[in-house]
Amino acid sequence: SSAWFPDRLDGDDDRDLEAAQLRKIDGILDYARVGDGTRLLEIGTGWGALAMRAAERGAYVTTITISGQQRELARRRIAEAGLGDRIEVRLQDYREVEGEYDAVVSVEMIEAVGEEFWPTYFATLDRLRERLDAISPDGLADSERITRSMLERALRDDRDQATRALGEFSVSGSTVG
Repeated sequence: SSAWFPDRLDGDDDRDLEAAQLRKIDGILDYARVGDGTRLLEIGTGWGALAMRAAERGAYVTTITISGQQRELARRRIAEAGLGDRIEVRLQDYREVEGEYDAVVSVEMIEAVGEEFWPTYFATLDRLRERLDAISPDGLADSERITRSMLERALRDDRDQATRALGEFSVSGSTVG
């Protein structure tokens, strides 16, 4: 997981890992313009923090994972937060996603997908971006934590596909060399 810390650490909140992780999530949601009524697709549920933060903004979230343990923990955390009416947690492969969404976010999935599946992952993001463009001209997708070496390999393997997929995506977070 990654977090956003301010350039200058003045107070305790600036050093707090949870606060820094929420800054990262808020930055991603801000970039994707997630707010009241947004239909958000999250590829990669994690532990449910991004979905819950989006739902607190008034979004309707569909979040997908292939991990039964993540799904159950996320469902429990979502229910405890009283956000079950705004978030659907699906046990589903990202390649099988269908539906209409105003925004798509995918955080730290590059590592989870694995290098051999990057072309498929980028093709899926590209397909979703094209669908977003048709449904909502303001539809955005954010793929975070793409490292320089990963991007170079993806571009070397399938430059056209990676370039199209990344054309509308934010590459944010720290670059790891």
